[in-house]
Amino acid sequence: MQSELVTVTVNGQSFSGWKKLHVHVGLKAAHSFEFVVAAEVGGAQVAAIFGDFAEVEIYASGDLVLTGFVDYREPEFDATSASITISGRSKSAHAVDCSAVHATGSFKNKTLLQIANELDYLGVGYTSDQSLITIPSHQLVLGRSIFNELEGLARDQGLVLVGQPDGSIKITNPGAVSKRQAGGLIEGFNIKKGVAPFDCSGRHAKYHVRGQMNGAAVDGELQIESTASDRTVPVNRFKVVVVDGDTDKTRVAARAKNHRDRAAGFALRANITTVGWHDEAGTLFTPGYKIWVDSDFLNVHQDMLIENVDFTQSNPNEGSQSVLTLVDARAYGGKAAKVNKSGPQWGMDTSDIV
Repeated sequence: MQSELVTVTVNGQSFSGWKKLHVHVGLKAAHSFEFVVAAEVGGAQVAAIFGDFAEVEIYASGDLVLTGFVDYREPEFDATSASITISGRSKSAHAVDCSAVHATGSFKNKTLLQIANELDYLGVGYTSDQSLITIPSHQLVLGRSIFNELEGLARDQGLVLVGQPDGSIKITNPGAVSKRQAGGLIEGFNIKKGVAPFDCSGRHAKYHVRGQMNGAAVDGELQIESTASDRTVPVNRFKVVVVDGDTDKTRVAARAKNHRDRAAGFALRANITTVGWHDEAGTLFTPGYKIWVDSDFLNVHQDMLIENVDFTQSNPNEGSQSVLTLVDARAYGGKAAKVNKSGPQWGMDTSDIV
C-alpha cells in the first residue's frame, strides 16, 4: 500500500478530513473531483466550508493536480454515522457550462486561440503549443457553449481542448507530444490490475466528410469532400459527417482523419491500475504523456498515450492508486510507436485521406 500526501485547500485554507477522495483528469476540457467528508462535527459547519462555487485546489506530494470549484454537496446520515459528499470540477468547466457571448458574433481571419481569448469573459485562460491556421471566417452560433463553439473548430484541425492543473485550457495535439513518463507499466511488477475493453461498435470502414465554403471564388470549394478508410473493419460500415459553417479542403481532410483515428483509438483501450500517483521519477501521471506498457495477458507491448487518469485515495484501506486509461498515440494525432510487439488486435489503419 502506498499513500500520497494529498492536500486540499478550500478558499485558501487547508482541509484534510476526508475518508475517500477521487480526482479524474484527462484529455478533455473539464476535470472533476469528489471526496467524502466525515461530518461528525455537523453538516452546517462542513457546508459553510464547502459552499457553492467555493474555490478548491488539490495537491499530491506538492504537485498541483486540479484547480476548480465546488458545484455539488450531498449530506447523508443514519443512526450510526454522518457524512457529506463534496464534488466539483476544474475552473475550465465554466467554458463547458456557459454560453459564448461576443459583441458581433463574427470572426474574420482569426486563429482558434484568438477566438478563444475573445470569448473568455470568465477568465479561464487559453494557451496553445501548436502552429494554428488562420480561419478566414467564423460565425458564432447563438446559444452554444464556449466549449462547443471552440471544440468544432479544434476538430477541424485535429486538435483537442485539454484542461490543465491550473484550471486553464490548452489547445494541443496530444499524440504528437514528446514527453513521457519514467519507467513503465509492467505485468508482474507494478500493474495491480489490467483490463483491455475492445469495442468496435463505433468504428466504420469509411468516414466521408462534407463541407462547404460559402462565397468561394472557385466552384470546387463550394462543396468539399474527403474520405478516410479504416481497412481493419471487415464490414462496409459507412459514416457521413457534415461540417457546420465554412471550411476548406485542408480542414475537411483533417476532420476525416480525426474521425477515423479517434474511433479506432476509442475502440482499443487498456485500463491499468497501479499504486501511487507518480511515476518512477516522481512525475505525476499526466494525460497526454506516453508510457511503456508491457503485458502478456493483454498482448500489448508498446508505448501508449495516457488519455485519462483516475486518482484515488482511501484511508486506511487502499492507500493511493491510479487507474490509467491508455490508447494508441495515433488516436490523438500522433505516430505509431517505434517499438511495437503488440498483437494484431491493437492495429490501426494509417492509409492516406482522399
